[in-house]
Amino acid sequence: QIRGIPNVKLFVNGEVADEFSGALPESKVREWIQKKLPESGELKLAKELLAQGKGTEALEIIEKFLVNEPQNSSALLMAAKIYLFSDPLRSAGLLGRFEPNSEDLELYDSLVLLAEMLSLADNHDKLPEGVVKGAFTEALQLLKKKEFAGALGLLIGIIRDDRYFFEDGSRKLCIAIFKYLGEEDPVTLEYRREFGRALY
Repeated sequence: QIRGIPNVKLFVNGEVADEFSGALPESKVREWIQKKLPESGELKLAKELLAQGKGTEALEIIEKFLVNEPQNSSALLMAAKIYLFSDPLRSAGLLGRFEPNSEDLELYDSLVLLAEMLSLADNHDKLPEGVVKGAFTEALQLLKKKEFAGALGLLIGIIRDDRYFFEDGSRKLCIAIFKYLGEEDPVTLEYRREFGRALY
């Protein structure tokens, strides 16, 4: 039964998997399709390689994938994550192509914040004055070197001493690092509890 024009149905293996009625912008239709279809084998392989620390191999797969699907949010975020430390401008360009959706919004926000903070690592004169400015600057330098444990240790100390320095920047940056690393990463597991204690 058609309830509106257009009436769009998505079939998977001959069965209606989902549908909607009415007009939607192209970006919303793409997002709807992407959420309903199973993840491609290429992206699964890229995620596995990334988890194994094989970023270069993962990136080759992702970049080939993006040629055919340039707006695929998962692929854009994976590529932006890989480039974040080695080529921040390229990472920012990929993030600029991303059309935020609820599923990937937290990772997107975390990558944007990390990119902004990394840009301050060599421009710490843009940071406000305060007792903890030196520690925050040092944390940014460690972050730039991907020394996440050291950066988190300093940031958690700043939360205890002056939580609202740089508009609560230490708390926000800790959360972004946890999201970047993933919830099962050993560094996240080690510092998440200490982070929680520092807040309360």
